[in-house]
Amino acid sequence: MDELIDRLNKVLADSYQFSLKSHFYHWNVTGPDFPQYHDFLGDIYAEVHGSIDQTAEYILTIDGVPHNSPSMVRQNSDIKETSVVKPALEMISDLVSDTAIAVNNLMDAMEMADKFNEVGISNYLQERHAAYKKHAWMLKSTLKS
Repeated sequence: MDELIDRLNKVLADSYQFSLKSHFYHWNVTGPDFPQYHDFLGDIYAEVHGSIDQTAEYILTIDGVPHNSPSMVRQNSDIKETSVVKPALEMISDLVSDTAIAVNNLMDAMEMADKFNEVGISNYLQERHAAYKKHAWMLKSTLKS
């Protein structure tokens, strides 16, 4: 079960990092399409941030400890933080890459949940997978000319 707790903490860390990065981009996006990008990124960070508590609660249901200190988040997430303001489309492209990371880590966690017959956790992870896939689709569509 420790393996599943570790995988869920990775999902939790990815959610924190993705939420923080998309929130940072939401604040700092500029350009002629500012209102659209600002709202779009706001919707994304809010959706992902809204999942953090439930992910932590699933960790608790299997007697784990959810990690949330900044150092633990940095250590557990494959999504890299940023403090660099970029042009809007570079921000979007960066988030496309990050959704792929999140999806891969969700798949690993789903496989582990299935291994331990944690059906509720697996179902929840499938919902998160679908949410990230939708974010990826919308982000990629924004990059098309």
